[in-house]
Amino acid sequence: MPLQDRWEKVHTVTDREGPSPLTGVADCEGRPHLYERVFSEADDEYTSEYRLMEIDGDLLNLLVEDFQIFLRWRAAFDRRATTLDTHPALPDERVRQEALKAAIGDRNRLVPERSKVMCPRFKRLAEFEFEVMWERVSDTPE
Repeated sequence: MPLQDRWEKVHTVTDREGPSPLTGVADCEGRPHLYERVFSEADDEYTSEYRLMEIDGDLLNLLVEDFQIFLRWRAAFDRRATTLDTHPALPDERVRQEALKAAIGDRNRLVPERSKVMCPRFKRLAEFEFEVMWERVSDTPE
């Protein structure tokens, strides 16, 4: 049973496997969380579970701005207006992207002890745009 019977916003997709997001930021119960798909070393594959850790609005804003810079780079790359060697930011946005990375630091690292385990149902709206419904796997951080 989903936590809420409504779709929530996926703010960023910083890594994905095929069409499925692996890492990024998404709302859970109306609040922003880092999400990361759980990898099983024993099975050498991803599980259906994700770890989620709540973040504050300031970090959310930094991560979303960084993601928007990447999306502009990706659109230019897809139009063949830039090359892979400029990844992940267009040359005129490189300084801002580096400043964002410095401001973010390691705050975008999910801490397992402060996370909860959930199973998502993603709805793809566009290449890097999704909504999600979360289903609880465990109530307490592990």
